[in-house]
Amino acid sequence: MNVTPYDPEELRTRAWDLDKDGRGTDAIALFSQIVLDHPNTAAALDAQQYLASARALKPTVRSAAPAESVQLVRVVDIDIAFFPMVGLFLKAAIAVIPAAILLGIIWTLISGAVVGVLAGVR
Repeated sequence: MNVTPYDPEELRTRAWDLDKDGRGTDAIALFSQIVLDHPNTAAALDAQQYLASARALKPTVRSAAPAESVQLVRVVDIDIAFFPMVGLFLKAAIAVIPAAILLGIIWTLISGAVVGVLAGVR
């Protein structure tokens, strides 16, 4: 399968058009994509400057690892057969049961305490 990346200049133009139309969130997402896909281009520098001003110089991603060792992982497709998927969903449903029981107990204790306090008020 051959994947052709978008031209960074085309993406930058599209992102600026989104910003002009008042769709800043979409523009931020597109500028972020430019920085990730085309890190050493003029479009990436422009995108980084836009992102820095849009986020008031507040970093949104913090990593304890140096930047050189961070790798981008993008899941594009998950190819799973029907019955293994059903098995995965069943396992997830069974895993949720203890958490639901624990939340039910906590809810019962809290609501019982609130009812007890309100009953003692009158």
